[in-house]
Amino acid sequence: MPAWLDGFRGRRRVESRLAQRLLSYPAYAAPHAGPPSRWTREQAQRNLQYLLDHREQRLAVIGALLQREGIDVQPALAGGDTAPLLSAVQRWALEHWPSIRRPDLISRDAWLRTTRDGGDIAHSMLMDLAILLGELIVRRRPSFQWGLDLDEVNGRDGMISFLRPVLLAPRQGLAPVPLDVEAIVFGRLRNIDSPTEALVDNWAQVVNDAVSGAYERVH
Repeated sequence: MPAWLDGFRGRRRVESRLAQRLLSYPAYAAPHAGPPSRWTREQAQRNLQYLLDHREQRLAVIGALLQREGIDVQPALAGGDTAPLLSAVQRWALEHWPSIRRPDLISRDAWLRTTRDGGDIAHSMLMDLAILLGELIVRRRPSFQWGLDLDEVNGRDGMISFLRPVLLAPRQGLAPVPLDVEAIVFGRLRNIDSPTEALVDNWAQVVNDAVSGAYERVH
């Protein structure tokens, strides 16, 4: 049993099914770990290129994990209704993510610095799920594209999306809206023990709002 598994809270968490499956989960090996504030534009671009070059592979990785839970991602990725998939993934997260939620994984600073391997392997799963949600959007709303948040205003404001791979929603005459899907997925792990997580499916809301064009409207 790897030593890093001792980080899971209590014996019940060590023996959780998801924790066991993450032992053999392939790492999302982006070239540069954070924090993003230390990246050059070139380093940020290499991280984006890694996502673009490996997204099909990462969809297969998260798809295989979810398939073992009886969840098939292919119909939705092929253009079918996203609602059954999003509902199933939400139920799966609510059931299994509490077993891997530990303080170092849900620290925002630690997440921004993560290498997504070893004891941080759950962060690879989060990133892959973010890619899955992002691709559900991009394949239905091609105006969205994977890119970098290069808005200097966002950088000065300390937004965590700055220089990180995000989905960009264009707005006429204005800077694109960065939709930080990974941060949204991370937020669910961070808050998974909250009763409100079972009441509101924010992943479905994000996908539906993006596909409807809500993020692109200028108010």
